[in-house]
Amino acid sequence: LELGGASTFTGPVAVLAGVLRARTQTAALGTNASSCTVSDGAALELDGVNGLSKPLDIRGDGGGAGALRSINGMNATAGAIVMSADAM
Repeated sequence: LELGGASTFTGPVAVLAGVLRARTQTAALGTNASSCTVSDGAALELDGVNGLSKPLDIRGDGGGAGALRSINGMNATAGAIVMSADAM
């Protein structure tokens, strides 16, 4: 699933399986009012997102390819990133 526009969504985001790609907008995942959790085996890809402020909770290895991936352009986060012991 790819999210590319700015969003005013205020709820939490849970990536339970597969890949969620945030593209070009710092608010593609919604506001920073709640966090984005990436479960074991799932991944969050950043594609030209410079200044993502939503807190991230990374809980796995993304199926071996990394749970948080920078795939294109400049990507930077401004929010907190919490990683579990098995996060990669």
